[in-house]
Amino acid sequence: MTFKYFGTDGIRGRANEDLTPEIAFKVGRYLGYKLNSGNSKFVIGRDTRQSGLMLEAALSAGLMASGVSVDLLGVVVTPMVAYILKNNDYVGGIMISASHNPYYDNGLKVMNADGFKIDDFLQTEVEQYIDGELEIPLMLDDKIGVSTNAHHLVEDYYNYLQSTIDVDLKGSKIAVDTANGSTSQLVEVFDRYNLESDIIHNQPNGVNINEQCGSTKIKVLQAYMSDKVYDLGVSFDGDGDRLMIIDEHNNIIDGDAIMYILANYYKENNLLKDNAIVVTVMSNLGLLKALDAKGIQYFITDVGDKNVFEKMQNDDLLIGGEQSGHVILKNHSNMGDGILVVLKIMQVMKHSQKSLSTLLEGFVTYPQLMKNHPTKDKHALLENNELLEKIAEYEKELHGNGRILVRPSGTEPLVRVMVEAESEALCEHYVNTIIELINKIEE
Repeated sequence: MTFKYFGTDGIRGRANEDLTPEIAFKVGRYLGYKLNSGNSKFVIGRDTRQSGLMLEAALSAGLMASGVSVDLLGVVVTPMVAYILKNNDYVGGIMISASHNPYYDNGLKVMNADGFKIDDFLQTEVEQYIDGELEIPLMLDDKIGVSTNAHHLVEDYYNYLQSTIDVDLKGSKIAVDTANGSTSQLVEVFDRYNLESDIIHNQPNGVNINEQCGSTKIKVLQAYMSDKVYDLGVSFDGDGDRLMIIDEHNNIIDGDAIMYILANYYKENNLLKDNAIVVTVMSNLGLLKALDAKGIQYFITDVGDKNVFEKMQNDDLLIGGEQSGHVILKNHSNMGDGILVVLKIMQVMKHSQKSLSTLLEGFVTYPQLMKNHPTKDKHALLENNELLEKIAEYEKELHGNGRILVRPSGTEPLVRVMVEAESEALCEHYVNTIIELINKIEE
């Protein structure tokens, strides 16, 4: 299903250009109208972007005009909103964030009463209302909603995080990059575990979120740790639902490697339901081979944490995620939770008395190269027989020690050409060969 405003992670775009207060107001109006069952309440959180307060006000006004009261959490991480929804009496919630995007972008991550992303049908209706295709009534008199500061609910989330860890983490030394985002408000969580923590990029000013910091700029934390001694380093994205880790030897540990560590730990402790996890088409071949060697099964979905969680939910599996750092532990959360995941990794280290590098023995990442190629009709291109036949031919040449993936972008007019092979030179060769073929086909 194709949407005009909603993407894979809600509505997102440049604040006051693609995502205006008028759009936010209408989103609030329709959600309030649709979900209000009398005395209903919504919960709203946001990250540290300058436009967050503006969009929060517009959303709140729309919800209240439709008769729904609003609890405002202030600056929180996205998984906290999902947790609060799941454990309190709300009809829905919204996280105002554009995740790892620059500060001038923002987004609306809309969730239902259980903390899940809203379904396609409701998204369609919201879009119809935004475009003026539907009319809904305004509430009057004492039916108008009110807003309340509900930042005290954050303490419930802190307590929940503590309840998930069954080992004393005292003495662990970590470096933390909060990306000047939502996790900058949660540094005290690490204090509760008596960790020795050095925190960087935790002075948000509205415009410095993700600016040369955070999980998509992991080399910044890597450089910071290069002349120091830590058990690990962790870098979060703007709203705290994904992470990247650095080990004690200053090597990057991405979502694939994190899943490998957790899957092994769960299996060794008889916790890995059905002996399987969920990964995506972008997961490294090295992860798949390492899981095979450990006798752990895996299911492969398309990219997007929504697709990963849907498979986990349907098959009742406990671990899933993406190479980009979205790692979902379904027995604790219905989405990626960066703080929860790094605490779990430290728990594994304490229980096993092993370093991160030791826990990753047997996991060898294959060189991977991806290039984007603009195209007018990405779907027609990917149905071209000549291209499909050549991709199959090239994959045979890799003899099982590599793979080729050509897929459409979900948001832009381009295809992504990804190759994994035993060397960077081979990756470069096949990516360039495929792009040359695409150019020839499009002539």
